[in-house]
Amino acid sequence: MIFLVKSLRNDVNDCMATHQFKEKLAQIMSDRRLSISELAKKSGIHYTMISNYLKADRRGRLPTLNTLVALASALHCSLEQLTGIDLPGEVGKDPELTKETLEFAEAYESLSDEQKDLIDRMIDTLSDKQKSESHDKREES
Repeated sequence: MIFLVKSLRNDVNDCMATHQFKEKLAQIMSDRRLSISELAKKSGIHYTMISNYLKADRRGRLPTLNTLVALASALHCSLEQLTGIDLPGEVGKDPELTKETLEFAEAYESLSDEQKDLIDRMIDTLSDKQKSESHDKREES
């Protein structure tokens, strides 16, 4: 999850710079026959923000993860479809991210770099432990 947040934030910056997001958003809206005001109502994202994304206006250049999820949900598409970013594994392919996952991502984003490093190390340690335990169980079988 932490990798997703870091990767998505970096990739979204690149995506915005190349207007890929603008094109993807416009195409999906067109495919769904949705106007800006209809998408604003469905997503809860202000009309002006969506308009800025479609113009690739600098004020609307970088949507938050929360905004991306709200748009993807309203458009009934995945984050990968909306951003054009190839996310690892199954992450981002599901158009319905859980509220808990979003809250975690937002909380992680608000941490200092030092706090993020600490959490990264804890997750790495737990992941290594889980892999080791899984390997040990396979050997016992």
